[in-house]
Amino acid sequence: MSILKKFPVTRYINGEAIKDFDYILSEYILSIYIDQNLIVKLICIPEYLDELILGYLYSESIISGANEISTIKVDIENGRADVELTSYGENGKSIVTTDSGDFAEIPYKFKNLKNNIKLKNIAWKPEVILKNANLLLSKSELFKKTGNVHSVMLCQDEKVLYFSEDIGRYNAFDKSIGQALRDNVNLDKTCIYTSGRIPSSIAMKVIRLGIPMIVSRSAPTDTTIRIAKEHNLIVIGFAKGEKMNLYTE
Repeated sequence: MSILKKFPVTRYINGEAIKDFDYILSEYILSIYIDQNLIVKLICIPEYLDELILGYLYSESIISGANEISTIKVDIENGRADVELTSYGENGKSIVTTDSGDFAEIPYKFKNLKNNIKLKNIAWKPEVILKNANLLLSKSELFKKTGNVHSVMLCQDEKVLYFSEDIGRYNAFDKSIGQALRDNVNLDKTCIYTSGRIPSSIAMKVIRLGIPMIVSRSAPTDTTIRIAKEHNLIVIGFAKGEKMNLYTE
């Protein structure tokens, strides 16, 4: 399934109209069912769908580990994924659903975040953070072609463990987390980099997963800074070039 389509475009440059073409990203809707019950529809890129599903279920506390999934069957032509679980995580079957890949239209479930979570301290160096942040900006070929994807990178020190991209920043996040869960990676020694802003919903995902540090090329919100301080999450924003802002430490 092609994720890019060519469309004709008229470019206006210095007052001159030039006929050309542009690469446009295709939207794909994935409906995820658990035990035949629809729980969510995600607008995404049809790549790494197993990892997206695994990361979504884990980061939303629907499961507490990969061993709670019996099977994942993806019908890519019909945009349907069927998941069978061996057991349910802390949320049971009461699952928030959304038709938006970036969760823009739903209230986030703050009750998923336990007040007693304190993230482990992690050693870090500004030069390593900036090196990885700049790598994130340059790594996405899809962004260079379309300008229409978010990117996420999961790193341990200078080592890039996983790189993911998607229409929605939450999907890109969950794809990297799904790969880490699949490979049994210890997340409390990692740092996650995102091309998008850091709203509280992303911060809560990071805290629940035990990731001690998040870095963005954009900014956090006030609620993100508040809960980051409560849970010992390091938040860095506007990380690009030779500059970055440290909001919590």
